[in-house]
Amino acid sequence: LASFCIAFVFGERLLKSSRGLLLALGAGLGAQCTYSARETRSYGIAMATLFVGLLLLLALESMHRNRPRHRRTQLAAGWTAYGALAALALWMHFLSAIVLCGLGLLWLALAQRLPRERRAGFLIGGAAAQIFCLASILPWAAAIPGNLAHAVAPEPWMTPPTLANLALVPSLWYPVGRQGGTPLPDFPVAAQIALGAASFILPLAALAWTLWRNHHRRLNGRESAVALIAAAALGIATFNVFAIWALARWAGMATFHGPRYIGLTAPFW
Repeated sequence: LASFCIAFVFGERLLKSSRGLLLALGAGLGAQCTYSARETRSYGIAMATLFVGLLLLLALESMHRNRPRHRRTQLAAGWTAYGALAALALWMHFLSAIVLCGLGLLWLALAQRLPRERRAGFLIGGAAAQIFCLASILPWAAAIPGNLAHAVAPEPWMTPPTLANLALVPSLWYPVGRQGGTPLPDFPVAAQIALGAASFILPLAALAWTLWRNHHRRLNGRESAVALIAAAALGIATFNVFAIWALARWAGMATFHGPRYIGLTAPFW
């Protein structure tokens, strides 16, 4: 409920329209989100904090861009909140590190959008928040080797990292959630992969079209904000899903539990 309300506030701030409500409804009423809210497991908390962290990072870029209207204390409070959210997500589940890497790449990309005189403050604030996040996990440093050893041990309940199961992420597990289970045995694998590919490609194609229009015909501020949020969210969700799947397929790590761990970026998608 808290992440739903925060998503609405930041959506209104970033988009300056009723699209903020649509953003909150889309994320808060998603199948993965509602299931995680009922289950109350650690990765559900990580999912909510990572999503709010994405919106906060985008809001901080806007605040640095309009710095004369925002005091240093407001910017400091924003970066402190971002660092706390990142630390909480990492404490809830180590796979949050993959999403945080995606957010780190987004932070660097957003810095390049800022005027040169505003860029340094944004980079310093982000660096301080991420150093705080890493420092917070130091008490667990001694346990990391044991966790890695556990991650490479075979787990019978993990989802096999096949192309067909990867295709289920956008076509079944994101829209339907864990209640979707697995498809019927007689469902053709080729059709399953084709449906998954279309579910991945269509949102990305719509985004690419919008960015192309922005390049050739400058969009207004509201349209540009929508395109920025979409690019950031879809990009990080895609990065997270493929990273988790690749670690399972080529490194043999127990990371690809299809309906569960890829759900860390379900609100992003």
